[in-house]
Amino acid sequence: MKAILEKVPQRIGCSWRLKKIREHKKAFSWHYHNKEFELLIHRNFRSHCHIVHFQGQLSENSMILIAPNVPHAIDAIPDNNIDNYETFVLWFKQDWIANMMFSCQELRKIESLLKRAEKGLLFSHQTA
Repeated sequence: MKAILEKVPQRIGCSWRLKKIREHKKAFSWHYHNKEFELLIHRNFRSHCHIVHFQGQLSENSMILIAPNVPHAIDAIPDNNIDNYETFVLWFKQDWIANMMFSCQELRKIESLLKRAEKGLLFSHQTA
C-alpha cells in the first residue's frame, strides 16, 4: 500500500500547530508528512500502530513521535464503551526545530531523540 502525503494545516507565520481531534470512528489512513514531525497523544483508546514496517498495539494515553517522510497509520481497536476517540497532535517543522537547536545549546540534546523518530518513538506512559 502506498502512503499518501497528508498536508498539515498551516497558519501563516507559525512553525508549529496543535490540534485536538475527536472522532466517533478512527479509520486507518496510511500517510506521511514531508516537512513536519508529528507528536501524538492518544487519550482514551487502544490502537493498532503502523510505522514504516513496524506493527504493534498502543495502550491508552500513548505518546509517539514520528519524523517527516515516515509512512504511518494508527487505527483504533473498537470498544463499545468509547463514544469518542481523542487525539492531541502537535506538528512542528523540521527546519524550525533545527534552527531552534542551533540557536539554543540546551535543545541540542534532543537531536538523538529526533533521529530515533525516523522509526517512530514511543514514550513512556509517565512522559505522556
